[in-house]
Amino acid sequence: MTDLTPEDIAASLAGKADHLTVPTVPEPMTITIRNVKRYNDDKRPVALDFGGDLLYLPCLSMRRLLVELWGKDPRVWVGRALTLYVDPEVTYGRDKTGGIRISHASHIGGLRSVSLTVGQNKRKTYTVQPLESTKPASKADRAADKLRSMGKLVEMIEAFGPVDTWDDDTLGAIRDRLEGA
Repeated sequence: MTDLTPEDIAASLAGKADHLTVPTVPEPMTITIRNVKRYNDDKRPVALDFGGDLLYLPCLSMRRLLVELWGKDPRVWVGRALTLYVDPEVTYGRDKTGGIRISHASHIGGLRSVSLTVGQNKRKTYTVQPLESTKPASKADRAADKLRSMGKLVEMIEAFGPVDTWDDDTLGAIRDRLEGA
C-alpha cells in the first residue's frame, strides 16, 4: 500500500523553477538583494531574493566569496548589489556544466581578489570588481513590492467568487494556483 498518487509522482519529476539556472542568465545581470532566506536544499541552503520571479542560490564557493566580501551577517547583505554571470568553465563532478558566478559587488571599496577552496586540495582566486552607482532598495520600495504582491494574491482569490460558494474543487484550484505562484 502507498500513500502516493500518480500526481505526486508527476510532481516529483518536475524541475524546480524557482531559482536562477545557467539558461536563465543569458547575459550578466545586476541584482539588489532584498532578502536573504533559508532554502530547502542541502547543497545550496541560502537564497538571495532580489524581487524577481527567481531566487539566486549561490553555490558554496560563491557563499564563501560573499562572506569574504561582506561578512557572515546576512542582514548586512540586504540592499547590496551583485552582478551575476555564467562561467562556462564551471564543472560539476567531471562534467563541464557552467555555473553562475559573481563578477561585481557593491560595498567592497575597490577591486578584491579572494582565494577560495573549490575542491579537495584545490584553490582558485576570484576577482570581484566594485559595483558603482547602485542605489539600495529603500524600506519604502520593499514595502511597496510586498503590497503589490499581496494585491495580486487578493485579486487571484477574488476571481474564485465569494468564499461561501467555494467547494472542494475550488479550494483545490486555489491551492494549485498558490503553489504555482
